Amino acid sequence: MEYSEISPPGPLKNDVKCIWVLEGQVDWEISELEVEKVLPDGCSELIFHTGDLFQRSTSGSEFEIQPRSFYYGQLKRFLLLKPTGKIDIIAVRFFPWGFRSIFPIPSGEFTELCTSIDLIWNQMGKELEEKIQIAKTKEERVEIIFNFLISNLIRNKRKNPNAMAIVKGIVQTEGLHSVRSIRDRFEIEERTLERYFHEFVGLTPKHFMKITRLQHFLKVAEGKKILNFSQLAQECRFFDQSHLIREFKNFVGVTPKEYFEKDRHFTEFFIG
Repeated sequence: MEYSEISPPGPLKNDVKCIWVLEGQVDWEISELEVEKVLPDGCSELIFHTGDLFQRSTSGSEFEIQPRSFYYGQLKRFLLLKPTGKIDIIAVRFFPWGFRSIFPIPSGEFTELCTSIDLIWNQMGKELEEKIQIAKTKEERVEIIFNFLISNLIRNKRKNPNAMAIVKGIVQTEGLHSVRSIRDRFEIEERTLERYFHEFVGLTPKHFMKITRLQHFLKVAEGKKILNFSQLAQECRFFDQSHLIREFKNFVGVTPKEYFEKDRHFTEFFIG
């Protein structure tokens, strides 16, 4: 598989992390490896399939076909994906606050949901999907998506610099501070903080911090030649190794040891 990222233009750089493209083909000789686990990373995504569609599952027992074009809100735990043929995806990865900064819809309405774009933007969503499918090159699709985002950004007047600053502060400290310390630092009431996160992120502050720390752990672990989970737990500010294992399993469904023993075709693209 070939994975690449494209940086957003100036007007979008504060809200869009990147556009990413994934192209490839299912190897049916190793089809048992083609069920891939995607982990929560604190970001939401707007995804377009121009190849064959994927199947998705949150349990592993029942899979359903994804829409061709959809918005996926914040994940609270892992998601299983299974390609069905040719892989050709182009997607927008928003910063945690990015979707709400561009569109006048609270992020909390989409948490853990995969929503077809025609259900969100009606005729405008149908026209966007049609343009993406008709476009002949990756560059044309990127331009179509950027123009769509910029036009909505201009119309949406709902910005909240405080919410952005708080989320950025959590990411910069790798989720290692408590909710109370964040409230004290930004001099904000608990209910106001909860409201900010529901509207702009789609997760509670505590859950977002845990996901941020999980991603920090994954990034640190990926850079190690030898994995010592006791040392990693200490380095990433878990109370101890058992705390690391318990929290990791809640998000990923397996222990860190089990996770790193398996090939991870998709997950490695989305860490850090």
